[in-house]
Amino acid sequence: PEGGGMVRIRKLGYAMQTLTVAISPADTAPVTVALTPAVQLPRVTTYGKAPPISPSLRGFEERRAHSATGYFIPDSVLRQEEARTLGDVLLSHVPGIVVIQRGRKLLLEPSSRCTDGGAPDIYVDGVRLVHVGAKHPVDDTQKLRAFANPGARTDGSTPATTPMDLSQFNVTDLAGVEYYPDKEMVPLELRVPTKACGALFLWTREK
Repeated sequence: PEGGGMVRIRKLGYAMQTLTVAISPADTAPVTVALTPAVQLPRVTTYGKAPPISPSLRGFEERRAHSATGYFIPDSVLRQEEARTLGDVLLSHVPGIVVIQRGRKLLLEPSSRCTDGGAPDIYVDGVRLVHVGAKHPVDDTQKLRAFANPGARTDGSTPATTPMDLSQFNVTDLAGVEYYPDKEMVPLELRVPTKACGALFLWTREK
């Protein structure tokens, strides 16, 4: 407009300059503007709050960091191997573990490092699962033993020594796995009286 006007100059990476130029419509005037680099802000670091984990999984992580007797498979590994069976995952990451396939079952057998007892116990979130024995015909001797000892079983099964079937567990449900070849290796906070030799602890993934 007549009398001049406001001029604003911008360039990426430089501070914007605004100035007033006085000039008549019939004339031209040279204008020199020195732009200064924009102020560089310090790098911004953002922190996200980690999702809370249960006391059980916190205990698993603490034992994984400090235990000298157990074998541990963390969530990061389990997520990478979700397409595999639990038996295959254990055989890949736990030296000396014994998993035998019988039909469709994957049976967890005692380790060669086992000093005494039957097949390992399996715990899910700290709860021990019951060994289910293979049933056989009952004879009169077994019935007499049951009469003399009401706590005895008469179906021929040996639940304390029967291997557990790993095929009932899905890797996609798990956030942590820890295995102890011998019951004497189990940490005190997890140890319970048992006739099994060794223990497998499965910690489920939090939804």
